[in-house]
Amino acid sequence: MKKSIIFIVILIAVIATLPIIGNSFMKKTIDKKVDSLSSYGVQIKSQTTDSSYLSTDRHFEFLLQDTESFIAYLSQYSDKQIPPYVNAMLDGVVVGADITYNNLPFSKALNIELYPLSISDDFKNKIKKENPAFEIYLSEFLQSKGILYHINYNLLNDKFKGYIKDIVTSYNFDKDVKIVFDLKGATFTGEGEILAPTEINSKINSFHVDLTNKKRSLNFNLLNLSSQNKFDSKNSYTTAMQVKDLVVNLSGTDSDANISVKNIDISASSDDKKMKSELKSRVKFKEFHIDSKEKALNMKEFVFELSIDKLDKNRFEFFRLIASKNNLSNSSKYKRDLQTALTQLLEKGLEINVKEFSIKDVEINKIGNLKGFDIGTKIIIKEDPSLAQKISLSPLMAIEDLEMYTKIKINKKMYSYIMQSSGVFNQFNSYAKENGEDVIFEIDFVNTKMSINGKALN
Repeated sequence: MKKSIIFIVILIAVIATLPIIGNSFMKKTIDKKVDSLSSYGVQIKSQTTDSSYLSTDRHFEFLLQDTESFIAYLSQYSDKQIPPYVNAMLDGVVVGADITYNNLPFSKALNIELYPLSISDDFKNKIKKENPAFEIYLSEFLQSKGILYHINYNLLNDKFKGYIKDIVTSYNFDKDVKIVFDLKGATFTGEGEILAPTEINSKINSFHVDLTNKKRSLNFNLLNLSSQNKFDSKNSYTTAMQVKDLVVNLSGTDSDANISVKNIDISASSDDKKMKSELKSRVKFKEFHIDSKEKALNMKEFVFELSIDKLDKNRFEFFRLIASKNNLSNSSKYKRDLQTALTQLLEKGLEINVKEFSIKDVEINKIGNLKGFDIGTKIIIKEDPSLAQKISLSPLMAIEDLEMYTKIKINKKMYSYIMQSSGVFNQFNSYAKENGEDVIFEIDFVNTKMSINGKALN
């Protein structure tokens, strides 16, 4: 009996200490991650802890003190260099973080809320100088957690999900100018580090911006945006975005226009896992409409799909690194280095394939439906180690390394409209081949000679 009582007492004692053990584990894990931020230029400005028996709340304020180190850290996960003006925007920014977790050891979930508390001093002083009232409004907006990310993070598998708090705000810059900003239903899920995830998917129900004065107005509306992004490395990733409706209205100017786009679908990918690197991109939308004072245009079923294949990995990486240095884009050395890197890449050869560039219908007011067109083309640049020498002597010498195969199918209605609108294409009319309701052009460029529908171009 006594042994049973002792066992029960020990068991109760162990259970009672579980929250203490769990709190210790979670604290060490969080402290380790927070301490690692210092190597990226982020320092702890202040921190407090409020702990009960079963749960713990921790509050941090982080100061971005070394922007260059922080940008260098983020650049490890980006295929593009972050613009230099971002440094000035981030330098001295203060971000608040509230972290809540259960003290039980089998609970590995963190509830995190991140929110900027202040902008950089340089930007604050510039705004204060130009518009002191707006600087006060912006400071109060941030201090009230006007922008807030809520994240549920699992320490065991590095998966997370969360949302951005709805933002509905407006400001009158003076008696005439007013801006309205509205963001609702922004959610996300992902995996990996919060600052540099390997996968993140997001949705936005609506995003709305109005900029108005007594005479003019600009309205931007976006509905039902979703995106999917996966990053294996800088050169291997897939990204996609879909938008149900995008509407832009401009009024009160000489260039008034209403623009609407429906069912936008954009995707891009890069793959360096094979022998050669590959790039792919696609843009689709169901309908595009623009209505201006001069004309109204409506396009349906637009598709543009492009791939660049057989890229030499090493030379493509070198070209990417040079091209990403956009802060040097105006220097003559940058332009020379970029041209050299591009030439070296082309020396190894590649293929550019426009798999589809098509529009099903094009309607123009007072003219009617001109139907559409479908274009596909393949451009082959042959491997040639002497390409740089040829270009230096005469760029025309490089043409012998080029092959092109293009097929154009255009509806007779649109073809007739083009012929009437521009005489430039009349010289190719004798090469045209009809097929039902379409006019066909098959254009080949091989061995420096061009042919259209099997006829040599004179």
